[in-house]
Amino acid sequence: MLNLVFYTDNTLKAEPYTTSEIIANNTNNSRKAIQQLIRKHRLRLEQFGKVEFEMRPLPSGQKAKVYKLNEQQATLLIT
Repeated sequence: MLNLVFYTDNTLKAEPYTTSEIIANNTNNSRKAIQQLIRKHRLRLEQFGKVEFEMRPLPSGQKAKVYKLNEQQATLLIT
């Protein structure tokens, strides 16, 4: 079993979360496919909290949107 959830210390209260990138890598899906699922089901995912994202630099110099999902959101998305 893969453990997709990790902790961050960037906030006052560390909370478990995973990213769209991690889900894509561990489910053999493209990042684009996972992002499309997140956008399609955003309202359902937001029942479990705000769907956040950050922009990360790519080796090409462009930036990629990476969504952050809490445990409930990640479980809903994967199932």
